[in-house]
Amino acid sequence: MLEAQDLRPLLKELLREMFTQEQDLLAELIYEVMEDVAMASR
Repeated sequence: MLEAQDLRPLLKELLREMFTQEQDLLAELIYEVMEDVAMASR
């Protein structure tokens, strides 16, 4: 049986992974939007 303290490091790692992926997706989205704006302003 898993105890709460056993899950904590696991949860921390999962959150870190999710956050890293979110950061990448956000950066990609911002980049695409900036490209669109640059094209539209020509």
